Amino acid sequence: MEEHTVRQATLGDLQRVSAFMTAQGQHRCSEAYLEHWFFGDARYAGGITLVEDGERIVAMATIKSCRFRQGDRTLSVGMPQKVLTDSRLRGKGLFGRCYRAAEEAFWTGGGELLLTVTNAASTPIFLERFGFVRLPSPEIAILPPAFRAPSEQASVDGTGAANSAGVWHMLRDEGYWSWRYGQVTSDPYLTVARGGGRAVVRPIRKGRVPLALLMDVDAPSQEVAKALVQEARYRTWRMRRPFLLALLGGPCEVPLRRSAWLVRRSGFNFLMKGPDTGATKRSLQERFSLSFGDLDFF
Repeated sequence: MEEHTVRQATLGDLQRVSAFMTAQGQHRCSEAYLEHWFFGDARYAGGITLVEDGERIVAMATIKSCRFRQGDRTLSVGMPQKVLTDSRLRGKGLFGRCYRAAEEAFWTGGGELLLTVTNAASTPIFLERFGFVRLPSPEIAILPPAFRAPSEQASVDGTGAANSAGVWHMLRDEGYWSWRYGQVTSDPYLTVARGGGRAVVRPIRKGRVPLALLMDVDAPSQEVAKALVQEARYRTWRMRRPFLLALLGGPCEVPLRRSAWLVRRSGFNFLMKGPDTGATKRSLQERFSLSFGDLDFF
């Protein structure tokens, strides 16, 4: 391993990074996508850690940076997303070395917490070797479409904050909406706005079944939250999708639960880690929520 070097990627590396990811069978890894996702708005950027053998990339790891909010408090959160190794060099310790270097760079840069959703293969590694702990798997609501849009009266600002008390969730300010959905995307996102809030719906196919995902939603009040959920369901019907899927636990949980046809566990492996063992244990007392828009694979 001594001949390998570890460093943080720069903009000048993106052509090589894109080629490496493509060789490992990855999608959504164009230079433009990587530049936007990791080198765009500094508040939502992240890091790409490289392990190189001379001029050749042999492993890489990515951690996305973001801010979570709970009331007036904010938290600098990193979301590990990809750890890739050259298929010819697997089993030689590159996975662990590369990921640990990425994590060290995140903590050194002022990060406060790590949250991630892992696949079946990497979950045991993150739990047993990297010190992560499990959080409850997010619940998913399956909502039927609505055959009419909410009335205009339903769009006015109501009373009562929509944000779930005591739950950490992604901070969705104007910069976030512009960064996440306003640039460098070929995905068919549909944004709806009402009463100072907004929601994003995306049509997908799961196998042969056409569905819609509620990617993101934010509302200043319960009335606006209710109107946005109905608007998203109405747009689902207009897309000719039989169901709208949404992750629960965030700002609009109440109207989502009330409108749901079925609620069940998503099955996602939702993991968390603090900068040390004590911080990890303390953070287990907190509640964290995700939306589909928080996850890079959506």
